[in-house]
Amino acid sequence: MAGLIAVLWTSHKLIDRMGDHIRNLMRLPMPKVVVYSTNVCPYCVRAKSLLQRKGVTYEELNIDQDFSLMEQMIEKSQRRSVPQIFINDYHVGGYDDMAELDAEGKLDPLLGIAPQETDEVT
Repeated sequence: MAGLIAVLWTSHKLIDRMGDHIRNLMRLPMPKVVVYSTNVCPYCVRAKSLLQRKGVTYEELNIDQDFSLMEQMIEKSQRRSVPQIFINDYHVGGYDDMAELDAEGKLDPLLGIAPQETDEVT
């Protein structure tokens, strides 16, 4: 009986530590997402919509209003078209590039989103 109590106590402590580890993982910050855009760009709207559907917060830098932001975008991306999307310091590219990453299942890991489990019907 004492052996069983020791096993249960050890298991309980292990589960507590695992729970602490999971809680710490959940506190990890989402990556910083920056979208350079303009007011009249349909691809910018699509990019922001995709990020919103995924529940991702992002910083929008509107280059219409600030020429220095346009210069910054060109320097960072080596491109003049919008949108230009960055996840942390990784240059994703434009909306088409981000949509392709999403279709390939590569966008969610960049955004720190766990893949959703699906029930497969056989």
